[in-house]
Amino acid sequence: MNPPSHDSYARNLLELYRTHRDEIDSLSDPTVFFILGLVNHVGKVTLDDLARDVNLAPNELRVKLVSLLRGKLIQDAKGTLTVTALGAQLLKELGFPIQPVPASTQPRSQPRPQTLPRGAPQPVPARRINWGMWIGVAATIVLFFAIGGGAVLIALSRTPIAMITATPILISTPTSTSTSLPTDTPITPVTVAPFVPSPTPTPSSAPSPTLTRTPSLTVTPSRTPTRTRTPTITLTAVPTTITLPAVEDAFVTSTCGASSPNNTTQLNVASNSGDPDCPGAKQRALLRFGLKLPANYAILQAKLNVHVMTATSGTTRIGVHRLTGAWSQTAVTWNNQPGRTAMYDNVSVGGEGWYTWDVTKMVEEWHTDAQPDNGLVLMNTSENLSTINYRAFNSNEHLNRALRPYLQITYRPR
Repeated sequence: MNPPSHDSYARNLLELYRTHRDEIDSLSDPTVFFILGLVNHVGKVTLDDLARDVNLAPNELRVKLVSLLRGKLIQDAKGTLTVTALGAQLLKELGFPIQPVPASTQPRSQPRPQTLPRGAPQPVPARRINWGMWIGVAATIVLFFAIGGGAVLIALSRTPIAMITATPILISTPTSTSTSLPTDTPITPVTVAPFVPSPTPTPSSAPSPTLTRTPSLTVTPSRTPTRTRTPTITLTAVPTTITLPAVEDAFVTSTCGASSPNNTTQLNVASNSGDPDCPGAKQRALLRFGLKLPANYAILQAKLNVHVMTATSGTTRIGVHRLTGAWSQTAVTWNNQPGRTAMYDNVSVGGEGWYTWDVTKMVEEWHTDAQPDNGLVLMNTSENLSTINYRAFNSNEHLNRALRPYLQITYRPR
């Protein structure tokens, strides 16, 4: 079988990088690489213990673990993290000491080899792809092109290219004049008769040297070095999407509880709740998600998703505002609720179902520390007390986790 060509090998590496781009890119983050090595060293660790060991908030740690979990380098078993066989193989290829596989993951018994009759063909074992090795090879090639290309450019910029030119030199070669022959020695036009000296030869003049120019090779440097273009490899970061649950939520009511917090399984938004015990009550829903992302990440999109559980008939427009002050879900009331900014987005809300607001600009302000992360508030765009208008959203305390509010963020490294 002929060995694979250079082009075939390059295509295989590029295809490998496209398939495992997240795993390779994640190893460029020192924190992610440290987390993988730490989990491998301790064998297994809970999410809370790992967050405390690496001094990260749980939400920030979950962001770091996204690429490791997707690439199956780490596995999460009910909150306990362990390094997978692929992750261990990758660390082994990079020269890290590898912890032995826990006993629970070792096969309990080894099957006895089957004895075949003499002369029978032996079964060919299935060839298993060593992903760790290939990922290490791909990362090495990327580093090789990046470092090697720069070294070539520096070497070419400092070393002159030799040019070959011809310079004449002088070499002396002797020449002689012919001597006179006696008249009695015959010379035929076809052959030359042997030379017969005469009894009284006439002396000839001494030979004089003649200078002849012969070219020689001289190496001289050129005045301007020639630069050679070296191809570069550009890696494009792949966008990643995560979802964050609310860390605090509550709703406030203008009457019949203006001084009491409402931290329940629902979040009410109303211009007139229609409650006979609290006539004309206005209600607003407050949420905070505690955003924590590394500073070198760029926010591409952010959406607030909230589910309506009950509502009055018809539709109403509900807007989202950024809160300008701190609050607590166990202490916030209508009377002490924080201030708010102008509206960022508003949507038409009807009956039961999911509704989405675009809060990309708001999340960017939190991420870049342009504004403090005090959360947001949902309220009617027109709080008209003459019209009964009531919407109850599921809160983060709702029994059905699938219906709880969440913030969906798409980002990528800068």
